[in-house]
Amino acid sequence: MSRILRHISAKDLRRIHQKKLSEQKKLAAQKLKERQEAEEERRQIEEIARPYKSNWRSELNEMMTTADMGMAYYQAQGDADIVDNATALIGFEGQNAAVSGGTVTLTDDGDNDIANGTHTAFRQAFYTVDGSKSSHLKITISKGGGTSSWTDRGESWDDDVTLVVSDADDFFAPTYDTYNLTSGTHIIKLPGNYKNTMVYLAQFAKLASDGSPGTTGSLKIYNVSFQRRTPLNVFVSLDDPDANTFIRGGLGGSEERRKRLKDQLEASNDLMDKLGLEPSKTSPGDIKLAQALPYTDMDDAFDDPYYKGPPPDIDDDSDFPDLDIPLAKGKGNKIAAAGNPRGTGGKSAGDPENIQWPRNKYPNKKAPPGPGYRPPTA
Repeated sequence: MSRILRHISAKDLRRIHQKKLSEQKKLAAQKLKERQEAEEERRQIEEIARPYKSNWRSELNEMMTTADMGMAYYQAQGDADIVDNATALIGFEGQNAAVSGGTVTLTDDGDNDIANGTHTAFRQAFYTVDGSKSSHLKITISKGGGTSSWTDRGESWDDDVTLVVSDADDFFAPTYDTYNLTSGTHIIKLPGNYKNTMVYLAQFAKLASDGSPGTTGSLKIYNVSFQRRTPLNVFVSLDDPDANTFIRGGLGGSEERRKRLKDQLEASNDLMDKLGLEPSKTSPGDIKLAQALPYTDMDDAFDDPYYKGPPPDIDDDSDFPDLDIPLAKGKGNKIAAAGNPRGTGGKSAGDPENIQWPRNKYPNKKAPPGPGYRPPTA
């Protein structure tokens, strides 16, 4: 080492070391640049190919789920409530209203309710009811009498009752409305089978004031119920129990289910007639439920005496009369081969004397050596 230092100095060593570091940095920078260029090229190719690329995993979606719709058929029930008044009152809200014994009374609190007016009150009631399985609204009201028309803020007013039936979830859905609902019971066809059907009633009423003592009597709503007076075909989600009436009702059973099945088949046949197709000839009487009856031996296969009584003896060979083979028993529980006992000179294949041992195979010749034979060494 001392001899080397005579020709180079520490400065030369530092210069060489710095040169190596510089080359390493340059090489690392070059590799980084190449990696970045490759990444940029890959990104550009990906962007160009993106419109033509299809990833089936991300694009795969279930076309039909339990949230999809199925058709359910509901028969007409006549003058019978599908949703009764007590159920309708669960979704009731009102202004200047009181509920007692199922009857809603719309009255007033004595205060004027219209802008710039002095003696006019406003009453209203809201019912939100499931009308998806109903066809008609049945409503009973009674106007309380008293002053039926008056003047306030220079305009004419009356106590006519407004009724509006609409879809609470869709403002643009069809509606039913009337602006002069009279006292009594009214049967009104629903504008649609809305899940959240809104039944809205409103009335203006006169309040007593100076120089005008007359008032409008209370408005009473005795009943708001939904009925199905005509048959309905309703779209329901597939997880609804009513989505498949055949599975739900079965193909037999009670008279009610059988009658419903008959009506469904007749309706299907009517449609096929209209389409010019041959109707089905199946009737509920042709369909019977399988019954869990005990097994019946139709061919009397098990009537043979052999299958009756105690189990057969497994050593009994009487079932094989044509085979006259004696069974020779050996010592203990062992059974020897059929024929004479071993070692007696018989013809049994199991007799050792009849086995052709390898060394006895050539009686007149010298037997060849057996496997593993090693010739004797001198």
